[in-house]
Amino acid sequence: MRITKKVEEKYERDALVKIICDLCKKEFSGESWGARGFDVQETEIRYRFGETYPDSSFCEELSFDVCPNCFKKKLIPWFEENGAKATKKDVSW
Repeated sequence: MRITKKVEEKYERDALVKIICDLCKKEFSGESWGARGFDVQETEIRYRFGETYPDSSFCEELSFDVCPNCFKKKLIPWFEENGAKATKKDVSW
């Protein structure tokens, strides 16, 4: 769950205040699950569906906010128990 607040600029937009894990309910400040400095901690679980065309799209998206700890300790074991294997790749640059 993402908690946002209104930020006034030239236009009004939602600014991320904190992220709450949908599984364990732990709250994190910032966009990267509380990572600081040069550390990166990102998770993305989403399903996008609908129709897309060259000039428009009609899509919806379902998503979950899951912290890295729940991803590693709950989701990976569940996937593996059900026959899936994670794909690991180096994304360094």
